[in-house]
Amino acid sequence: MATLSGTGGGNAVIDRAKFGPLQFGVTALCFIIAMLDGFDTQSIAFVAPRIAEDWGLAPSAFGPIFAIGLLGLTVGAFTLSPAADRFGRKTIILISTFIFGLFALLTAFSTSMNELLIYRFITGIGLGAAMPNIIALTSEYGPARLRATLVTVMFCGFPLGSTIGGLVSTWLIVEFDWHSVFVVGGILPLLLLPVLWVMLPESVRFLVAKGAPESRIAPIVRKIDANASVGEFIDGLKHEQSTAAKGFSVFQLFREGRTPTTLLIWVAFFMNLLVMYFLVNWLPT
Repeated sequence: MATLSGTGGGNAVIDRAKFGPLQFGVTALCFIIAMLDGFDTQSIAFVAPRIAEDWGLAPSAFGPIFAIGLLGLTVGAFTLSPAADRFGRKTIILISTFIFGLFALLTAFSTSMNELLIYRFITGIGLGAAMPNIIALTSEYGPARLRATLVTVMFCGFPLGSTIGGLVSTWLIVEFDWHSVFVVGGILPLLLLPVLWVMLPESVRFLVAKGAPESRIAPIVRKIDANASVGEFIDGLKHEQSTAAKGFSVFQLFREGRTPTTLLIWVAFFMNLLVMYFLVNWLPT
């Protein structure tokens, strides 16, 4: 019987849980969000040549458009995404998906570069806020032995969405026009929202930390492990959270010998995204 007595608390129940419908559902839904995130992130690169042709612009005019989207991603990741610690991961995932879906759709009706700049910036905020939280939620529900694999598989949705976006955009532009790429990229996330509302669970750690009623936590715990004691699960997580370090400073990334690893990871991500920026955004033009 998987109870918390002498087993390390609520995290231990999650860590040793079997990979079941709950874990599959969370991973699959986050995978779909990542796909739509990838599609909408790269959609501007696919349609930029056609917009430039329609509006009589040089391809170089889209430099600010490409950059503003990435700026939005950064703003979303640094501002909206951390709000999940206060309002819940599911809540921020729903809000960010609504934001990037709505403003991707509005991009289809842009008539000037100024409108395009505004819509792509706000779209980027939603895209940037969604990704950290779907990674975190997948990780939180993943058993310890499968956690890294599940996060990796889920994150593969982003490049897959970008790839599918390239193929679909070619067809859409030929059959309709460039507006249709943003219509598809906007409608699909909005259609996904009711599914996420019903099927995506809130972070059980967040629910415990915020003192949610046991009646709301119990169904999730039983899906994690049908034999787990709900009361002991909650008490264990509360104890673990009370003894965990409070707050977080970015300077912790440079303490206790973490500086070389932090810098190397930053450089690796910087170079990776720099290459992706030039290849994905400018190669189609």
